[in-house]
Amino acid sequence: AAYVFKKNETGNWTQVQKLTALDGSASDYFANSVTISESTILIGSYLNSELISTAGAAYFFERNETGDWNQIQKFLASDAVANDQLGYSVDVDGDYAIIGAMQANSAKGAVYVLNYNESGNWTQKTKLLVDDSFAWFGYSSSISGPHILGGGENYGSARGSAYLFELTTESVVSEADSTLPNVYLSLPVNETNTTDTTIYFVGNASDETALANVS
Repeated sequence: AAYVFKKNETGNWTQVQKLTALDGSASDYFANSVTISESTILIGSYLNSELISTAGAAYFFERNETGDWNQIQKFLASDAVANDQLGYSVDVDGDYAIIGAMQANSAKGAVYVLNYNESGNWTQKTKLLVDDSFAWFGYSSSISGPHILGGGENYGSARGSAYLFELTTESVVSEADSTLPNVYLSLPVNETNTTDTTIYFVGNASDETALANVS
């Protein structure tokens, strides 16, 4: 389950709601990942097996006029295969959402990009892939404006990696690869994106993880 808290007038956080999947099953690992943006909550359930064993799923919740959160949609990958683990990471920014499937694409990993359309539905816009074998791309993921950052926890014998993409009106394109010096992370960087107003946070290799965040 996922628990929603709200800060009251005295500055204290109090629980206002408990969120569960309408069709949840044991061992789905619902709420392994969770994110909130304005009136949208996205929750991953990476061992969900509705389509096929542990292919994964993600659930969208929306806050109504009375302040209650209700499940409005469940996302399942149309190209799912067993053990994709869709929903291992999730993030939302405005009308765009990203959902990581770290075991997809023969364990190279993948990140699905969704867009909220005029009909009020979240639909897949594209699927991001990387070429690095067993990278587990989608282990972590973050979106802010046009920038998408995905972590690959298992890249280079678990040294970790991060992949930067730029969202355009036509498609999603990957930036050129470059190696980040002195750190065991591979970080694609384009100089036009590394401005004073864009900050990328990437996990340290000494933590043996590849957390990714972008703001």
